[in-house]
Amino acid sequence: FVNAIAYDEFRNIVALKIIDNKGRTRIEQGEIHDPLFQAKAEANAARSITDARHVWRKYPEYQSDPGFVVAVKEKTEQYKQANQ
Repeated sequence: FVNAIAYDEFRNIVALKIIDNKGRTRIEQGEIHDPLFQAKAEANAARSITDARHVWRKYPEYQSDPGFVVAVKEKTEQYKQANQ
């Protein structure tokens, strides 16, 4: 699945990372240097509520960024529903 994707100002894909279900990188093109982008990618790659909470604690500087908040919240809710 897509682990990370970055766009330029024209919405062209400039970086892409695809990993398999075991977390191994299968395709990686371009470079992603934006720390906020990296934080969101980690949130989207979380495989459990514990992982999502770890990402949240790891990046306190982005806890006011709406995109980061949504990414972590969606993963947390996804695993809460799966565990019910």
